[in-house]
Amino acid sequence: MDRYHRRFPVYGFDTNRGYGTRAHWDALERFGPSPIHRRSFKGVRDIALRTLQEGPVEETSQAP
Repeated sequence: MDRYHRRFPVYGFDTNRGYGTRAHWDALERFGPSPIHRRSFKGVRDIALRTLQEGPVEETSQAP
């Protein structure tokens, strides 16, 4: 998860280890799911669909 945090820092993987903390869900709502988020999980799928329709609230600056 530390490696994912370096690549996608806005989701806080360094502190939540992928569990749905309030800050993690806020980041999902704000930036949309990252490529490592499981779309099979209903909450992530719902946000992914909304992001596809409306676009993310804010763009992330992710390292390559």
